[in-house]
Amino acid sequence: MSLANNIRNRRLKKRLTQMALAERSGVTQAQISRLESGSEENTTLQSLRGIARALGCSVVDLLPEEDKRRQSAAIPSPPRASKSPASSQPKADSPDPASGLPGHPSGD
Repeated sequence: MSLANNIRNRRLKKRLTQMALAERSGVTQAQISRLESGSEENTTLQSLRGIARALGCSVVDLLPEEDKRRQSAAIPSPPRASKSPASSQPKADSPDPASGLPGHPSGD
């Protein structure tokens, strides 16, 4: 679904008029009308946050499905944590990054 349909459907589910949504969201009724009609496709994040808050959902919930898919494809998975705590410890013969000396603890 499009941004326009998502906003309109959620507003109607809440039984809100465009004017009531405008009052709750801080976005003008005219802008809500343009967003719902699809004549305005670009809006500010601040406006989307206000609308989402007034509708009891997240900004992501308002986005078109194709944007959600694009966003999830663009975000890489976080690196896996190592299962071995020893792998995070420097080896005795590896250089100490702070001193540049091989494996000698400072103060020896």
